[in-house]
Amino acid sequence: AAKRAYREWLPVSDEPWKAYEVGDLATLMRIDTRLAGREKQFDMGAILAGKTTPDQMVAALTAFRDDTGRDPSRQMLGATQEAWLAEQLRASTRNGTRWQVLVQQVLMGSLSVPPAFAGALPDNAPEAIRQRVLAGAMAGSIGLPLNMDAWDGYPAARERVFDSALAADANLVVLAGDTHNAWAFDLAKDAAPVGVEFGVSSVTSPGFEGYVA
Repeated sequence: AAKRAYREWLPVSDEPWKAYEVGDLATLMRIDTRLAGREKQFDMGAILAGKTTPDQMVAALTAFRDDTGRDPSRQMLGATQEAWLAEQLRASTRNGTRWQVLVQQVLMGSLSVPPAFAGALPDNAPEAIRQRVLAGAMAGSIGLPLNMDAWDGYPAARERVFDSALAADANLVVLAGDTHNAWAFDLAKDAAPVGVEFGVSSVTSPGFEGYVA
């Protein structure tokens, strides 16, 4: 019903993903990281459910990191869209196009909360924000990301996209939003540069800077 309303009321393409050529300057590849092929995102609250002490929480997060969190089969784009994207990257560079621009919804760069960040919370921070920052700092202490609802929650799928970009010798630029803050990332796989990412801020919704001065 939501997808039907979206198509009926908004002046957008009916195609879930599509490529647009801007002369030989850039190929814009608009992908769907929300509905078409992704598996349900991990939920930090569900991972920590029933855990009442820091030791229990760290143990739960560590078990998740070493098992479910590393599932190589997890999909962000789905196999069909993933294959399409790999071919678009190859075709763009074969044609001599200068930039390969990935237009999509969520951060591809890896983002974690430094453990010391929890100490910056003011006393009047909203409880929901407090809990999220504390959980994020705990996750960060064992190498887990802040947001499982972005590419950080689908690391194997992200690596496959990186592999496709490297195989195509792409000049990759990734655009993203969704976090209410602005970011810039150098994207890399191991030591190999893959591209850059620009995450744009919100217009009105507050980001973390609104709660942690």
